[in-house]
Amino acid sequence: AYSAAAPYREGDYDPEAADRFFASRPWLPLGRLLTLTSLTGGFIGRVQMDKWIGREGDEATIERRSQELLELVSKLGPTFIKVGQALSIRQDLLPAPYIRGLVQLQDNVPPFPAEVGRAVIAEELGLPDVAALAAVFSRLAPEP
Repeated sequence: AYSAAAPYREGDYDPEAADRFFASRPWLPLGRLLTLTSLTGGFIGRVQMDKWIGREGDEATIERRSQELLELVSKLGPTFIKVGQALSIRQDLLPAPYIRGLVQLQDNVPPFPAEVGRAVIAEELGLPDVAALAAVFSRLAPEP
């Protein structure tokens, strides 16, 4: 079962409870929005600058931006990695140079320690620490 710091009980999605939960904690989505903005803003700005100064066709610039996009998606976390994987096969949605970078997500997602994964889960559930996961999950494998 989820702790009191979750909007609803496990398996019982309740949009009204979620609205109440996040309305009383406006900093949670705002904090994530600030993180997303700070991480993506620089990349978007550099791509736009490339267009303005005519560097968007330069092969070295394209390769650099492709790698930056891969790093950005990896930093943003599992949801964005999954979106990057989906986009990596959609050449109708992204320019081919960016696809080249994202293709690396298909088989080469950077690993991270299990402790980091547990810390992220605890934080997302609003738990005070990783030890509190035992009250939420009946079993959590030590390694993925």
